[in-house]
Amino acid sequence: MTMCPLQEVLLHLSHTDKPFQLVKHIDDVPTDKIKYPMWGEKKYDGVFCAVLLHRGNQVAISRTGKQFYDEVNDLLYPYIPHDREETVLIGELINTQCSLEVLSGLVNPNRVQAWDIDQRDLMKGIDIIFHDILTFADVLRGSSPVPFIERRLKVQALPYNTYKAQGRMLHSQAEFDLYAAEEIAAGGEGIVGKQLDANYEAGHKGYRVVKKVRDLHVDLKCLAVETGKGKRTGQIARLQFKYKGKLFWADLGEGWTDEKRIALTECWQLATTNALKMDHPHNPIGKIFHLKALQESSKGVLRLPKVMELRIDKFVEDVT
Repeated sequence: MTMCPLQEVLLHLSHTDKPFQLVKHIDDVPTDKIKYPMWGEKKYDGVFCAVLLHRGNQVAISRTGKQFYDEVNDLLYPYIPHDREETVLIGELINTQCSLEVLSGLVNPNRVQAWDIDQRDLMKGIDIIFHDILTFADVLRGSSPVPFIERRLKVQALPYNTYKAQGRMLHSQAEFDLYAAEEIAAGGEGIVGKQLDANYEAGHKGYRVVKKVRDLHVDLKCLAVETGKGKRTGQIARLQFKYKGKLFWADLGEGWTDEKRIALTECWQLATTNALKMDHPHNPIGKIFHLKALQESSKGVLRLPKVMELRIDKFVEDVT
């Protein structure tokens, strides 16, 4: 029996670990890869959502390619143009009535417990804002030959009752930084920049789509280290900290070149084999590091923490 296009895409997504294109911080992208003019777009603090449309049917799926909790489809129905065949609308689920953590839990594809009355009431505030569009063939192929600026025009042509991401054309790094600062000052998360002539590539995280977002900065004491895998085998890849009573691991962020990672690793190895052991002056454990995170969650957890630099000017008593 021939599989219908919608089922074929869902099956494909369930078997790939790189279903959609990703976003990278602009500071982590080589400057020679950044080109202007660029389309700048408000970054919405929400949950990634792709909606598959075919002959009046719709399926809302997560970034991992899994179908959201069933009732999400019913809530989104009024905002979706259903006259499309083999179309994938990409956007963000947002809800100003609850935190991102709560929203994520309510729409989680693995959710089994039905929404209670209060949760249903919260979900009345859900919206979806679209910022890209693909075809089923694009998803199956893992790429689209259509440049972003043409895909953006297709998003703009969606019916009036669909919400589209707000943005403006940026002509320089100064304009990029100014737009990001304006959005952050207004309480937003930041902006996303999209190369006008870039095609779409599933799993790609680099120059095609970049971001600049608000940051939270803290100084914390390193409690443990962990070495990496693959090209990071034998090198320290992340450090452990405690924030507001909760232990967490943070990857080494921008600025940690291979040379610096190796030097940090050698200091740690020297300390742990030396007679002084953990008290060795070069041991990262027990030292204070500057960390950058996207923000603090409603549960007091740092979102997307990155280890920046060693704070030689800080003492344990100074930490957050």
